[in-house]
Amino acid sequence: NASKIFGAKTFYSTEGSSQANKAMLYLAKKHWENSKGNANSDAAQCFCASEPDCAKNSTNEIPCIIAVGSCHKSFYHAAELLNIRVVKVDNNVPTPGGMACLDTTDKLVSEILNAVESNFNPIGVFITYPDYFGNVVDLKGIKKALSELNIPLLVDGAHSAYFKFLDYDKYPEYKHPTDCGADLCCTSAHKTLPALTGTAYLHVNESFSDVISDVSHAMDLFGSTSPSYLLMASLDLFNGLSESYKKEVRSFCEKTELLKKELTDMGFTIHPSDPLRIVVCSDERFKGSDFASSLREHKCEVECYDEDY
Repeated sequence: NASKIFGAKTFYSTEGSSQANKAMLYLAKKHWENSKGNANSDAAQCFCASEPDCAKNSTNEIPCIIAVGSCHKSFYHAAELLNIRVVKVDNNVPTPGGMACLDTTDKLVSEILNAVESNFNPIGVFITYPDYFGNVVDLKGIKKALSELNIPLLVDGAHSAYFKFLDYDKYPEYKHPTDCGADLCCTSAHKTLPALTGTAYLHVNESFSDVISDVSHAMDLFGSTSPSYLLMASLDLFNGLSESYKKEVRSFCEKTELLKKELTDMGFTIHPSDPLRIVVCSDERFKGSDFASSLREHKCEVECYDEDY
């Protein structure tokens, strides 16, 4: 039922997107190994453009993954456990906290392709979508460029589960990763869907059909042998609520827009972000920590904060 809703082969996680992130890296490595073992597959070749014959000399090179922007610590944990090199592609787009965020320009695509072509054995490109300030990229454009090199796109869409239920006419830039061609992606149900904390999904595109049989093992490697049936039941429950949730989330997006406007009218600077996220920038009156403390006194807990936002 969940697979029908999200348009991919969907698996449940009861340990959040953290478990699914780790499983994605395992599956990407497995997919790469399968491709490498196929002598007739373009994916079996090294993608170093400057040395087309370098595949012969790279058999002992460990695989790498291209990581765009900021990534969750579960991604780095998986890379360490699976012996995968991480190649970073940074961005210079300013955000409230001074952190790098995702750019939507052709320059980003160029930098990603350059990283792919300059490194031995890339098993995929990993992107956080949206990033931690609600910025999104053109996943479709990136996927199209990667397809020409037969490189998979992995998406940590922890905060994008609700994108599937948005009014795309009103929010055309906020597409769900499964609608953008992501080969593997995870989304956290517990962040923006009516499901219990810890619930999440792993979505597998048909392009990864060769490792479908490995998904259960991948999830077992990084998950508890005692998964919560209450959490799984809450995901099942949502399957029957998904249609009514469309109206609910669209109404709530309108309320969030109004609140952002009220904050702006009060003199606060609101950083542009996805529809359900409110990012307040610090000013001479309030630091991020002050704002968080004030909200906490009024029984409202912020997701995260520092001195700048």
